[in-house]
Amino acid sequence: CGGEDSLASQQRFAAATNLNFVANEREMYSAMDTVHYRHILMLRNSQDRYKSHWQHAYRNNKGVPHFRPWWERQPDNWNTRMICGTRCTSVAKYRLTEELYNYTVDRLQLFEHHLFIDD
Repeated sequence: CGGEDSLASQQRFAAATNLNFVANEREMYSAMDTVHYRHILMLRNSQDRYKSHWQHAYRNNKGVPHFRPWWERQPDNWNTRMICGTRCTSVAKYRLTEELYNYTVDRLQLFEHHLFIDD
């Protein structure tokens, strides 16, 4: 919401819309406006998420390899990386630090609700 990673951008967007919650399918912005938006976290089993993502990509793209080689090129710790957000975007695979994990855990408190999805 807002198109950029700043609290000011999110607040400008909030003033121009009647939307009041955030649904994010990519990395979270570092800035999270908790005054104008309700942040709801939906977590899915990471293995199920990878399988589903691959099935969708494989079905819609003839160039997608079989699961194992595709999976080996995917980022590790998908849920952690998405909640950590833009701070973890450029961190190499298997290189998330304890500091980044702690940052991510602290961010969990910014979400009003936590939902766990089972396939």
